[in-house]
Order: sequence, then structure tokens, then C-alpha cells
Amino acid sequence: MYQGGVKERLAHDEWAAVMQKIASDQDRKAFEKLFAHFSPKIKSFCMMLRSQHTSPQMADELVQDVMIKVWTKAKYFNADKASVSTWIFTIARNCRTDYLRKLKRTETPLVADDLWPMAEEEAPFASLEQHRIEKTSIMR
Repeated sequence: MYQGGVKERLAHDEWAAVMQKIASDQDRKAFEKLFAHFSPKIKSFCMMLRSQHTSPQMADELVQDVMIKVWTKAKYFNADKASVSTWIFTIARNCRTDYLRKLKRTETPLVADDLWPMAEEEAPFASLEQHRIEKTSIMR
């Protein structure tokens, strides 16, 4: 079984130590170091997962969300269970999933009848309002 080289273990221990500083002391310098290292990687990760909603702006928002969660949940990091990068990218994946779910909930399909009432109707706005009221009462 491959145990990794000395360089990989030192890097792993370095990031675990940085996370410990963030968790125990809320060390801003340690967080800046972590942010500088992982934020471009998180953005690339988000951009790599192409979908119809992936954009540089969305990736930037996700970086912010992920790093806020890293800051607030640093005390829950356990180096015995995962490396820092695995832990952070798990948070990134979950944030992206939450973001896409949120987008799906807010998308409202437009119905042509809402936009273009029937031509023979004399009061199109009253008809539209009545149609919406009827729809709402059916849904309840």
C-alpha cells in the first residue's frame, strides 16, 4: 500500500496544522494562507464540473461559501479521518449541490396564457388575475 512520500506527508501535516490554528485560535493569517492556496483550486473544481449553470460568477460565489464554511466549521475537521484538501473539496461539492438545488427551486416556468390572454376577452388583466386566483386555490 502506497503511504506517500515525505513531501506529501509534510504538506498534509502543514495543512492540518493550519486548520488547527484556525479552529483553536481563529488565526486570520493561517486562514489567509489556506484561502490563498485552496480558493483557486475550488474555483477550478467548480468550473470543471460543466453544467448549464456553471459560470465564473457562480464559481466565485461558491469559493466564498466554501471558505466561510471552512472558517466556521474548522473545529470539526479531523485529520485522522481525512486530509484537509479532501475535507474542503467535500464542502465544495456539497455547496455546489445546494447552489444548484436553490437555482432549480427559484426557476419559475412561464405559461403563455399568463403573458398573452385570449384576444376575445375584454379585460385581459382582470382575466389574468382571475386565472391566477383559480390556480392558487386549486393548489391549496
